[in-house]
Amino acid sequence: MKMPVLARSVLIALLLSLMAPLANGAMATPRSSICVDSYQPDDQMALAHVVSGPEYHIFILPFATDDHHWAMFDAQAGYVYQIDAAPGASPAVPVLHLYDEGGNLLAENDHYFNNDAEIWWWNNGADQTLYVETTEARELVGCAFNYTFSVTPWAPGAFQAQFGNQ
Repeated sequence: MKMPVLARSVLIALLLSLMAPLANGAMATPRSSICVDSYQPDDQMALAHVVSGPEYHIFILPFATDDHHWAMFDAQAGYVYQIDAAPGASPAVPVLHLYDEGGNLLAENDHYFNNDAEIWWWNNGADQTLYVETTEARELVGCAFNYTFSVTPWAPGAFQAQFGNQ
């Protein structure tokens, strides 16, 4: 029995979206057609997961608004960290907050590029674990409100070599 053309087209489109690489060539966390954020529950600092690379998130919390996403990473002394929440074509407007282990706010969005939220943070202290909270600026949720989250470490001297002393 042959699969109808429309069903075959939908299946092919779904498979291609699951395998779509990011702009830098890395593979994102697989996207689900049923609107599931595989990092849930992550709505509190105590539920933060360790960042493992570019991650696909969705602002979705059934029957509510204002979904919060928490992640954590180990920050080495002397490194600069680029923390990014990029919605791509999504209408989401992510907001980033960076905290230390004690829950003290260290930084918020430094700037936006379109709707991409970024924090550039230099760890001028000792090695430490940091926490990032991501929220949607308008407290909107739903399958369309998604983004790719990443943390990029820049070793001492690498940031200056890449960008100069601007």
